Amino acid sequence: MAQFTRSEMARILVCLREGQINEALTVVKSVLSSVRTPSRSADATDEISGVSAEEGLGNVVGSLLGGHLLRSSVPPILEKLINMRQQSRAKIGFSISDIVALGNQMEYANMSVTTVQNWVKRDVKELISTPQAGKKYSVEQMATIFIIEDLKSSLDFDSIRKVLALIFNDPTSDEDDLIHPVDFLAAYATIFEDLRRQGTPIAEVAKRAREFAYTLPVLNEIQRGFIESTIVIAVLSLQASNFQVTAKTLASTTIIGKQLT
Repeated sequence: MAQFTRSEMARILVCLREGQINEALTVVKSVLSSVRTPSRSADATDEISGVSAEEGLGNVVGSLLGGHLLRSSVPPILEKLINMRQQSRAKIGFSISDIVALGNQMEYANMSVTTVQNWVKRDVKELISTPQAGKKYSVEQMATIFIIEDLKSSLDFDSIRKVLALIFNDPTSDEDDLIHPVDFLAAYATIFEDLRRQGTPIAEVAKRAREFAYTLPVLNEIQRGFIESTIVIAVLSLQASNFQVTAKTLASTTIIGKQLT
């Protein structure tokens, strides 16, 4: 099944934050299109044709893709996104299970409900706070959890708390953040994706982070420095995850190859 890059997930979160559910589904469509099958036997799986949303998740996504899609390839969490089309922006919220399910659609992510529950109750509760969308967590809170997932590959929780506290203030309000979590996730994810394609050294990461920081004119020099440094940390942490997954995959392949010789 296709996996979402951080940049793609960040675009989805931006759309969800603004209540633009159809736009979020357009991003989902572009990712899921990679799992379309060019041909299938009639008894392998039912063909999905364009029908109304009320007839189910598989049908809706099939309609969005305009082609064939295996029902089993569509994660249940996407049904929640589709059903949100009837909700107001103010009512959009996610449970811990929802957040974990959506987060695990991203490459390099390996989240569990128990782990995230520990985060919100103990490890980094100051960064996340209590649910801000009724009894559920807001899109910004979900983005914070995704950011923590990326940073934990390189930093301990004490360091994560201290670093993110430089740019995220009171988690119960978005008004005093130097940058909102969703926008921060989008910033470092975009830099990571660009540099991954280019194979660019760390110096370029710092340069790009500085350029982004200077697009935020309302901040002073010290505040821009906080954002610049934290973006570099996030990009390098995500790169570390990239290296770890690649190494683990290579190790598994090597071991299997040895067993077959």
